[in-house]
Amino acid sequence: MIGVKVFTDNGPIQVLSGIWLVALTAMAAIYAANIPLVKALGLSSLLLAILIGLFYGNTLSSQLPIGWAQGVRYCTKYILRLAIILLGFSFTFQEIAEQGMLGFIADSIMVTGTLIIGYFIGTRLLKMDPEMSLMCSIGPAICGASAVLAAESVLRTSHAKTAVAVSTVVLFGTISMFLYPFIYAYLPHNLSDASFGRYIGSSVHEVPQVVAAGNVINAAVAQTATIVKMTRVLMLVPVLLIIGFIWEKIRTPSADDDRREHSSIIPWWAFIFVGAVTLNSVISIPSVIISSIHALDIFLLTMALGAIGMETTIAKFEEVGRKPFILTFILFIWLVLGGWTISH
Repeated sequence: MIGVKVFTDNGPIQVLSGIWLVALTAMAAIYAANIPLVKALGLSSLLLAILIGLFYGNTLSSQLPIGWAQGVRYCTKYILRLAIILLGFSFTFQEIAEQGMLGFIADSIMVTGTLIIGYFIGTRLLKMDPEMSLMCSIGPAICGASAVLAAESVLRTSHAKTAVAVSTVVLFGTISMFLYPFIYAYLPHNLSDASFGRYIGSSVHEVPQVVAAGNVINAAVAQTATIVKMTRVLMLVPVLLIIGFIWEKIRTPSADDDRREHSSIIPWWAFIFVGAVTLNSVISIPSVIISSIHALDIFLLTMALGAIGMETTIAKFEEVGRKPFILTFILFIWLVLGGWTISH
């Protein structure tokens, strides 16, 4: 059973206290994200959660019982995986099929191109380690913070690197949310609404950012963009399997391996994610239930990001340096220009 070892080693009260602390952090982040001023600034609950977590991790964490840390760590592993599984209820295979081959081809080129460009620029030009290069690339390539968090268990990287990669994705994804409506309204182009929807869906980082950018333009663009984006999300599973298999062959064992729980190269929860998409495709689930699952998914993902922030100190953040931001900026330019070219 998930978490049995955690509870028996540290006592259920302390572990539950740590989980409750993370839940309160998520509640605070979601509440703050709905304040009009914060909303106008485009600050999502995910970004706020990691900022609150960073504040806690660098100030109060040393004053609390050790058992609480186990509860926080529980959220970075199992709560995160549950959030990704629930994401599968956001779309169906029928919706993806409606887009036909055009959306699939655009997604395939953007995902593959982003991963290859990010890895080689990161490792060859910026001299970053392969882990950090992949962590910074997989978020822009597929589905933002969710993809970064999913890749952490496959690459077995540190929470500090994860926090940096998530921060870069949130930053440039937020810029994209405002940039694409500007491009549609003010830059000359001959793209139809369907083509512009494919442009947004194949190149904007996060699902909520795609939905927001599309709806600012019009409903037709938003619908196409969302479906194309969900096709990218579904690519998370094969990408993780391929990266996990290759990474297991080429990686160099590190000292962290002795301290981190061994993770399989096959992420079992990714298959449950596909099962959730399948279930949503074959069964007509009432919209009120789907809405509730989506709200729970956002809450759990916010918890996971808050927990990762709590386990990340500024010193660890500084160790990574500014190169991840440079790499993600280059990938941002590629997504905007490459997506535009492919859409034409």
